[in-house]
Amino acid sequence: MTQARAQRPVIVGVDGSDVTLAAARFALDEARRRPAPLITEVRDGDPVAVLHELSARAQLIVLGSRGLGGVAGLLLGSTASGVVAHAQCPVVVLPDDTSVVVRDPRSAVVPVSAGGNR
Repeated sequence: MTQARAQRPVIVGVDGSDVTLAAARFALDEARRRPAPLITEVRDGDPVAVLHELSARAQLIVLGSRGLGGVAGLLLGSTASGVVAHAQCPVVVLPDDTSVVVRDPRSAVVPVSAGGNR
């Protein structure tokens, strides 16, 4: 990892919901592990637009899958969906454990490339 990359912060989106508080704990652990600064600031505006702007200077964004405005039954809320689609850095989306039950969980690594090229 280059020195410039190490100085980029880990950013977390928090709205006070349980899953976003879990995301904040995850982000803190990631920032300590990397080591990297953790952004802790309040911003007004559309969360997708704000997080997209911040992603240009971040090494990682951490979000919960659904926030306080979440619609029951959705696995991914509009903010998480919008940030994942347009962020300029990797994004971690933590699941809402209260809305999904996973039996026999398994991990998967899915490669993603810009512009749909593989």
